[in-house]
Parts: sequence; C-alpha cells; structure tokens
Amino acid sequence: MTAQLTTSLGDVSAQFFGEPTSKGEIIVALQGKSSNLDVITEWEPTCRALAAAGHHVVLPDLHSNPSTKPGTIRPEGVAEVVMNAVAQAGATSVALLGKSWGGGEAVIFAAAHRSLVSKLVLVAPSLSVPEKIPEIATLPTLLFWARDDPVKAFDLAADFTSQLERCSFQPTDSGGHRVLPEYCPHIVAFMATLPGDVAS
Repeated sequence: MTAQLTTSLGDVSAQFFGEPTSKGEIIVALQGKSSNLDVITEWEPTCRALAAAGHHVVLPDLHSNPSTKPGTIRPEGVAEVVMNAVAQAGATSVALLGKSWGGGEAVIFAAAHRSLVSKLVLVAPSLSVPEKIPEIATLPTLLFWARDDPVKAFDLAADFTSQLERCSFQPTDSGGHRVLPEYCPHIVAFMATLPGDVAS
C-alpha cells in the first residue's frame, strides 16, 4: 500500500508493508542518498520479507518531495517523517533500517529518541557526526559492511563495533555499497529476537 506521510516540508510518498502488530512496533527503512531507482527501492525485498514474518514496515521515498530528498533534508526533517510513520501506524516503538546516508540518519534519530527506538540495522552507514555513536551504545544493532565497499571504507566499521555494546557485526568480503540479498534472512532473524537476546 502507498500512502502519504505529512511533514512541515510537505508530503512524502511511502510504501506500507504488512499490518499493524499487537506489539505496537513499526519498522522504518531509510534509503541511501542516490536518486537512482535501484537505490530508492533497495530495501523493498527486505520490507516484503519482514512483512511476511509479521512485521509492519514503512519505506518512505524521500525523493518524492524536492524538500525532503537526501542531501537537502536535515535530520529534523527526517525525524518528522519517521515520527509521522510511527503516529500513522499507532506504534509505540520503532526499529530502523538505514543504508549509507539513511544509516547515518538512523543513528542520529536513535540518539535523539533513544526511548522510542528498539533496534537498528545499518548497512555501511554514512555518519557525519560520529560523536552520536556512544549515545546509542546500548541499542541492539545489526551492522553489515562489505570489505570492498568503494563508497564507505570498511575500516569505518570499527567506529561502530568498538563503541556499541550490543552490536552484531556481519562483514562480507564482497558486495560493494549495496543492501545484499543475503542480508535479508539475518535482518528477519534479528527483528524476531527480543532486545535482550541480541549477541554483543
């Protein structure tokens, strides 16, 4: 289902997958910065798999509004989009998926709304404010990074693994700067665990 998320910057088109759950949690996926269709839709297979596993997932297309496109929108605007998705779903907690630019924004949002965010899935996050990492130190986090990533160097993963107390790190030898299909079952399994069950 496609619907609109309302922000002070205007409406943002979003895809909704699955139905609201009794747990009151929603998953919001944040895309990479590129306006290429393959990047805008990169999270779709994961969103469908999560919905099939019983989750309610929202995938905003931030490029659907010139004022909200990645690179233009500020973290406060991203927060509005996420909070609107939470409100529209009647959710009481949110788990975030973020790749590259979206991963950095997911960290910033989680640091500012720690009590609301239950889990974080990051794929080669691009974070301009690394001082935010300690603020989410206890947040269950699943981190993916390819050693051959040409955009965000693999060595940057150490900034996260060294500071996050509950980080499950899944490095891959190849895959570049992408959300790989093999990440999907790991993400579905991660979302099925209770926060206290996440390996450190």
